[in-house]
Amino acid sequence: MKAKYLIQTITNNDNMGVFGWFTVNGSQTKAKGLEILQDYKEGWKDKQFRLISLKDFQESIRKANREAFNNR
Repeated sequence: MKAKYLIQTITNNDNMGVFGWFTVNGSQTKAKGLEILQDYKEGWKDKQFRLISLKDFQESIRKANREAFNNR
C-alpha cells in the first residue's frame, strides 16, 4: 500500500532527501499522518518535521525539474 501523506524531516545532507527533506514515515490518511507527526515532534524537539501529501511533494519535484531543465 502506498502512503498518501509523508512525514518528513529537514536534513542538511545533500546526498539524502529531496530539496532538504527526508521522508521518515508515511500514512494512508491525513489524520493518522498528523498522529505520527506529533509523535516525531514530541520525540525529537530539536528537529523540524512536516506532513505533506504525496501529490504535493511530487508536484514540487516536477516543478523544480522543469525549472532546472528550462534554465540549462
